[in-house]
Amino acid sequence: DGGWCRPVVAVQALCGPAVVLSLLLVSGVWDSGGPADLRAAFLAAFAAGAAASSAVLLTSSDAEPPKYQGLLAGWGFTVSMLVVYAVAGEAVNVIVAAGVALRLGRVLLGATVLAVGVGLQDLVTNLGVAQAGYPSMAIAACIGSPILTLLAGLGPAVVLGNMLVESPYPFAGSWQIIVRRDDPRARAARVHKHALRYARAHKRIKRA
Repeated sequence: DGGWCRPVVAVQALCGPAVVLSLLLVSGVWDSGGPADLRAAFLAAFAAGAAASSAVLLTSSDAEPPKYQGLLAGWGFTVSMLVVYAVAGEAVNVIVAAGVALRLGRVLLGATVLAVGVGLQDLVTNLGVAQAGYPSMAIAACIGSPILTLLAGLGPAVVLGNMLVESPYPFAGSWQIIVRRDDPRARAARVHKHALRYARAHKRIKRA
């Protein structure tokens, strides 16, 4: 049957629109506008899901999938990608919160924690490929995976940022990796020093 399971696909079709709507709401892409609009949107999503689920049950059987199985597969893949995106976003938020609590810069977190998390899956995959008897493929994957990540991840983000946000995109970053634990007294002294410098500059401007 090629992995076809009619009840599972019907449940996925029923819950898919509501899941997508919830992910858009949580990620901030969609603003509900108010409780009434939110209820109406979820009722419409469940109605669309019920219609899609009924169509799957009426046009297919347990032994034979419908002719539009490819469309269902594409829809399931899209929903899965949105779920992975939402989970990854929450993981990044947790890491950033830990960095703020530990007073670690975002550049350091990206170069250590996130880099290790991304690299571990490549490590496991490449080891499996090498153990299967394809060492050349594993070596090529070690080189090709970071290149693909840069091209497919950073490239479209920069292009869309310049097109939709601002051109040139305001990237406030630094290549310096600094780990520093501030003493409260030293921090207060620096704040006082900057305040005095600002006050002197303000006086000079008034005199001019």
